Amino acid sequence: MNILFLQPRDYFEELIELKHLPSSSKLTFGYSPLWPIKRILSNYDIVFSCIDHDKEARKICRIAKALGLEVVFLQDGIFDFSNSFENKLLKAKKTALLSEDCYTQIFFTDLSALEYFKQFNAELKLYWPIRMLSHNPATPTTTSSPLFLITAANNPIFNQAEFPRLIKLIKNLEAQLEILNIPYNYRIFDISIVEALKIPPERNMTSGSFEDCVTSGYTAVFSTPSSIINTTANYGIPAIVFDYRSTPMLSVAGWRIHESVDLSEEIASIILQSPSRMDYQRRMLPIQSIPEIRQRASTCENINHFELSGFMFTKRLIYKKFFSKKFKLKSILFFFLNRIKR
Repeated sequence: MNILFLQPRDYFEELIELKHLPSSSKLTFGYSPLWPIKRILSNYDIVFSCIDHDKEARKICRIAKALGLEVVFLQDGIFDFSNSFENKLLKAKKTALLSEDCYTQIFFTDLSALEYFKQFNAELKLYWPIRMLSHNPATPTTTSSPLFLITAANNPIFNQAEFPRLIKLIKNLEAQLEILNIPYNYRIFDISIVEALKIPPERNMTSGSFEDCVTSGYTAVFSTPSSIINTTANYGIPAIVFDYRSTPMLSVAGWRIHESVDLSEEIASIILQSPSRMDYQRRMLPIQSIPEIRQRASTCENINHFELSGFMFTKRLIYKKFFSKKFKLKSILFFFLNRIKR
């Protein structure tokens, strides 16, 4: 089986276990914008992509799908509406994430985005990217007293109006935690947020992995929309998302903090770990325990999902028999770019 990965190898090594692909598979990484697309694609059975905003990669995916290849998109984290439509990089490219129907399979990370993805003519599959797992397995530590962690995605702000809203929510939370005498720390990398909140360095836990941090005794995690929420929920820890945007929010978090919420009531619910909300968190995730995730990642059971469907296999045979032409030489540029890593 010949497999074309449209991005460099190290991108995919953060998402799936490549070493567990069939040993007979031929793997190619990267592409050249100058190649004869249809001729190149005639050599492959499956195309993988993990960067949807790459317009050239999308073009290749559209052609590959039309030719009968399986075209698999691996989502590398959660689907965040603001990131998909308000991100400056995407606006500069005049595009949005997952705005084209060019895949036959989409692997995504939680059920909160299922209805949104149903609009695409693709098979939808839940999975857990390897990058969301720590390299050093950690076990949650139990504690009888509450200890909260306030964190944020690396890029939590997409327009100027969001920043003061987020800062206000966090400051209100800080004030309420001080009143209730509940200890808390931070894990925030965005310098502007650190400065606005005047976070002391000794209370900003930025060293090590998030997994190792969250399992060192924290009983709840407050975060902006991020895959951090999913990891927290998978450990059975209350996950609370800051709601400071006007755009739709899809999240597995059992709690939302916005300007109108009664913080004292929500904090009480968090400390008591409201059974209905904790059950919601568990149900929204593809896999319900960290050990099981590690086992599946190491054995790569989900690789079975990449087999060619009957329709695509038939269409592929027809194309190879009647339309493709054999060729032996690839362009020097294509050969070179295949081997470039970021």
